[in-house]
Amino acid sequence: MPAVKSREALRSLSFIGGDSKGFKLKIELIQEVIRQIKAVSEKIKADILVTTSRRTPPELENLLKQELQNYPLCKLLIIANEKNIPEAVGGILGLSDIVVVSAESISMISEAISSKKYVLVFKSDNLSAKHRNFLDYLVRNNYIYLTEGGALAEEIKEIFIAKPKIPQLKDNLTVSEAIKKIL
Repeated sequence: MPAVKSREALRSLSFIGGDSKGFKLKIELIQEVIRQIKAVSEKIKADILVTTSRRTPPELENLLKQELQNYPLCKLLIIANEKNIPEAVGGILGLSDIVVVSAESISMISEAISSKKYVLVFKSDNLSAKHRNFLDYLVRNNYIYLTEGGALAEEIKEIFIAKPKIPQLKDNLTVSEAIKKIL
């Protein structure tokens, strides 16, 4: 009997943040991000795991539910304002190979980097100078891939094929001090 070749499992994850002082996630951007993630997931047979933050506005939560709740490749969709499961983020990060994060949350991005996974951050308008400096630092040091929402599928596919080395945070204190200087 011939051996059955198991498919290489890939789980991608999306952290969708939300509005804050001076920043608003645009519904058109999230629509494009969803479209890109669905397209690449179908091509490379990846599962989708999604969680929102408590700051995610209701119209984006509704969009995510409409697009992903019954989508076969979406294995988990957590709407934090409906049911916030404290252990979910750690579990999702542990299961994921590629993490897609919205740009406005320094804490979400930092947590994703600490998970030692590929981290893609999709660009957003109206980020503060502090956020832009933080993202620029992470890009320069190869901790994240900063990309346009419309380029996510191609970037994920390239990472899936090339499997580049994931830089590890060597010293939390050193990184923390460097980020403080930037911010």
